Amino acid sequence: MQYRKGPLTYAAQLQQLQLRGLHVADPVRASYYLERVGYYRLMGYLFPFRRPGSDDYEAGATFEEAVARYEFDQVLRSLIMEAICNIEVAVRTAATYPAFGVASPVFANWIHAISAIRNIAAHHGRMWNRVLGIIPMRPNSGPWQHMAGTYPVGRMYFALLAIKALLGSCAADVNDWRDRVSNHLRPLLASHDHRQSMGAPANWDQHALWR
Repeated sequence: MQYRKGPLTYAAQLQQLQLRGLHVADPVRASYYLERVGYYRLMGYLFPFRRPGSDDYEAGATFEEAVARYEFDQVLRSLIMEAICNIEVAVRTAATYPAFGVASPVFANWIHAISAIRNIAAHHGRMWNRVLGIIPMRPNSGPWQHMAGTYPVGRMYFALLAIKALLGSCAADVNDWRDRVSNHLRPLLASHDHRQSMGAPANWDQHALWR
């Protein structure tokens, strides 16, 4: 005879998280988020707070911190989608690739990479600590080699540099977009751990390609 567990109620989901050591300051608000966002989507934001090799959470881990990361990601997704949509429109109407200021192999790779990022964003996937499946190429030119060892190509900070570079060839307000992204990232990236999660150096906003 097979026994199948039924789906947990929101109250049971919350209790399970608490039993695993997650602090929940406001159970009513937490239940609302579980209902609105979904348990498994929020788990992606809770996972970094788990003890290695365990379902239990590190001391001090809170439900509210996971929600803050989820809400942060919502805005970051919107900013990324805004830029990528502009780039894709420009690509469809461009006569030549060199107009975007990078070599053709790099350009083709970047378009592939940001298309994958767009699909992640469109499906409400995590952005801030994403390890990219399609890795953008690092050009050999000087600005792209500046501080190269401090920002890996497989993390979101490098992708943002590539997106900004492409956007700069097809949008008049690229600096406005950059400033909005910077203002959104700055509180989070004050933390060393969060910078590591995004692959950003300590002086990320002073990089020659971001300024």
